[in-house]
Amino acid sequence: MLFAGIEISSGNRPITYAALDQDLKVILLERYSLSHTLTHLEQHTNVMLAVNVSFRSRSASAKGAHKVFADLEKKIIQAGFKPYLSHDAPRQ
Repeated sequence: MLFAGIEISSGNRPITYAALDQDLKVILLERYSLSHTLTHLEQHTNVMLAVNVSFRSRSASAKGAHKVFADLEKKIIQAGFKPYLSHDAPRQ
């Protein structure tokens, strides 16, 4: 099992990607493009992925992050990843 977390922003490498092993030790922390992130995720058969993006601002960078998120969401579903949705899940 790979635990991974993504923080989305904008720019050339808009994704900060963190991967943790089963002992929850950080094994990778990098800034990636969307395609590189997907390539890395597809190398694993069992992934628990958390995605964080903030849409509070109406700035150009927030709009860019929103586009990256929309592209990521579409492509991870196309790659066969299943969303874990829970209306009862705690939110920060």
